[in-house]
Amino acid sequence: MLLQASETDRIRHNFKKGLFFFWSEAWDKRIGPELVSFTSPPQSTFTATTPDAALRTGNFQELTNPIIDPATGLPFPGNVIPTSRIDPNASLLLSTYFPLPNRAGSTNYAVSPKSSTNWREELIRVDSTMGEHDSLMARYAHDSWSQDQAILKPSNQSFPTIGGFFGKPGQNLVLQWTHIFTPTTLNQATIGYSRNAITQTPDAAGQRPSSLTIPSLYNSNGYNLVPTVSLSGYSSIGAQGLTNNTNNVYTWRDDFTKQLESHSLKAGLNILRIQKFDRYPYSGQAGSFSFTGSATGNAVADFLLGNAYSYTEQSAVPQDYLFANAFEFYVQDDWKILHDLTLNLGVRDTVFQGAPNGYEKYDNISDFVPSLYDPTKAPQVTASGALVAGTGDPENGIITPGNQKGLDLPRSLTPARNNIGPRVGFAWAPFGSTTTAIRGGYGIFYHWDNDNHESLSSNPPFSQSATIYNTTLSGFVSGTQTAFPPTVAAFDTRKLYPAVQQWSLTVERQLPFSTVLAVSYVGNQAKHLDQAPNINQVQPNIGVAKGTTNVNTVRPYLGYAAINYDLRSASANYNALQADARRQFKNGLLFEVAYTYSKALGAQVGQSQFVNENGPTTYDRPQVLTLNYVYDLPFFRGEHSPAAVLLGGWEASGVTTFQSGLPTTITTSTDRAGVGNTGQRPNVVGPYKIHPGNINGYFDTTAFALPALGTFGNEGLNVVRMPGLNSTQFNLSKKQTFHVFSETPVTAKFEAEFFNPFNHPAYNGIGTTYGSAAFGTITSALDPRNINFKLKFSF
Repeated sequence: MLLQASETDRIRHNFKKGLFFFWSEAWDKRIGPELVSFTSPPQSTFTATTPDAALRTGNFQELTNPIIDPATGLPFPGNVIPTSRIDPNASLLLSTYFPLPNRAGSTNYAVSPKSSTNWREELIRVDSTMGEHDSLMARYAHDSWSQDQAILKPSNQSFPTIGGFFGKPGQNLVLQWTHIFTPTTLNQATIGYSRNAITQTPDAAGQRPSSLTIPSLYNSNGYNLVPTVSLSGYSSIGAQGLTNNTNNVYTWRDDFTKQLESHSLKAGLNILRIQKFDRYPYSGQAGSFSFTGSATGNAVADFLLGNAYSYTEQSAVPQDYLFANAFEFYVQDDWKILHDLTLNLGVRDTVFQGAPNGYEKYDNISDFVPSLYDPTKAPQVTASGALVAGTGDPENGIITPGNQKGLDLPRSLTPARNNIGPRVGFAWAPFGSTTTAIRGGYGIFYHWDNDNHESLSSNPPFSQSATIYNTTLSGFVSGTQTAFPPTVAAFDTRKLYPAVQQWSLTVERQLPFSTVLAVSYVGNQAKHLDQAPNINQVQPNIGVAKGTTNVNTVRPYLGYAAINYDLRSASANYNALQADARRQFKNGLLFEVAYTYSKALGAQVGQSQFVNENGPTTYDRPQVLTLNYVYDLPFFRGEHSPAAVLLGGWEASGVTTFQSGLPTTITTSTDRAGVGNTGQRPNVVGPYKIHPGNINGYFDTTAFALPALGTFGNEGLNVVRMPGLNSTQFNLSKKQTFHVFSETPVTAKFEAEFFNPFNHPAYNGIGTTYGSAAFGTITSALDPRNINFKLKFSF
């Protein structure tokens, strides 16, 4: 049925009558701090540890430990490596990518790069009232952020000898329709779309020098990048691990609300369609060397001689096109039982279909299933750790969407999971009190957490990889004539989703001077948390530890190197006392003081990849005190003199935070246990007393010692606490409104921002590798004093 002209005119009239439009655009260009990771704030000063001039020539006379000649088993005379024994490729990489020290101390290199950051944001919003029952809203946001980096980040690169470009533009669109059926019945329908595209490329300095002669196993280094080089106790170089992907999220949501006497009823449905497209995966095609000191007792000496603890390389990897779904349905009732008591009751049903990454468009993913591995089909492995051609099944225990070897799984290789999460809460004003309130709640919440589906296309049969132990920098075999056990990314096909139980109880009291005090107990218990142990780790083996046995010959699943098995078997809990006093804005003053006393404990795999260890989590901060305030300075209030225009109307605000440091674990650089990986722990032989502020001796290093070969150290999980934080930010601002053209007001706002105004040292990193030059020292700090001035006009 066609609308009559009068009806069309009425809709058009209502649309124009209730139309609101908003648009804004912002730009920012900054020279200085640069990105470190996806979750950390930009950093202005980078510190690192680099070999000095003497070490580069093979002269280790400054060290007390003898440098062992792996050819004889005896120390080099005078602790000097002959020039003729130094690998030319090592010399070239050192001179090109490892700058010389520029300061004293264990972290002997520091730089404040002048990276260029460009940001632009557009916001558009349209609201329209379509009569008394309907309204529409449309919102679009576009955020363009890019950085020309002096140090390629995130990556293994530690020095400004390899830079790059990092960009992460994003956009978001939301359309929302609200319909009022009756004064007590409302429905809101929402559709949304968000997208971000991450681009990361190294600059030309990341390409291999023409004189570098390190070979390649697969010749898949399309960008011609230098290999990653890790030196235990020193900073690393490399331009791999590049992130180039596009992420799309589609949202369909409907929320229905009904007010029914003392009940406020809500029900809704939320559907997510998640897409992730990995463009040009580049995570190991240039090769990665690890030098640990396993040959000579010193990582730099190993590097000069070309004796690597391990070398890994990945062949070309197909581009991923991953898809997943999530469905949520909820019902909720806010029930006002009495005039001073309200109950909140609800339940949410969440169904994950492969989320967050799910199935691959072309089925280019595979998984390793331990129960399908057949030891009788294992390939033969030579004493050097290479595979004997033509023996065994190269896909032993591996399934693909098209060949599940008897399993019945969807294309994502993970079944859908239905998760029920009840919620209950209450708010009570005891006996009708107007100054006291007691609140509490409990709920179960689910999340998809991380997974490793992005890595599954790097498995056989879609891609090949090799891990070679006790090899050389320049002499391992190139080409396809020699095969080595691949490293495999795998996951538990049951794929349990993290479940978090949360609870809280709060007592709130109105105090004099417009101040409210709240004291709370807050806790949670999380299970099925994500971790990826190497289930192909060898049990402690003295032959592997001594270097007389190649680890690939004694692994549980012969034919494979590491099998990093994504498993939802970690857990954590958090319990806290929280106190908060806040004054509402009155007479020009607002302030808040918040204090938290807490404990966060967890269970996760440790040195043995088969056993969970208990200890503080890496986010455990026992105490946090935060003060924030806003104060309208009282000078010249209500006056209109020239002095009042200049000196009146200023506002001071700030935030000061004191918090305990995070815990960390002391590790060793070598494979003392002989299990096929480093990152193990030393023995604790005495008290490790902390000396706050002592840069060169933050904790007592004599409290730790190397364990015997073939054994794990006895140190526990996260036993040493890093420096705490004393941080202040202060802001001084003033607004002034004036008229430029007729009656159009223009508001100017001046701001002076002071970050760390007292220039208090905020140390945030310590040397945790046993025996390294930086061991026990403070290695990094947050930014020093920083002052910004801003002038903003609004009209």
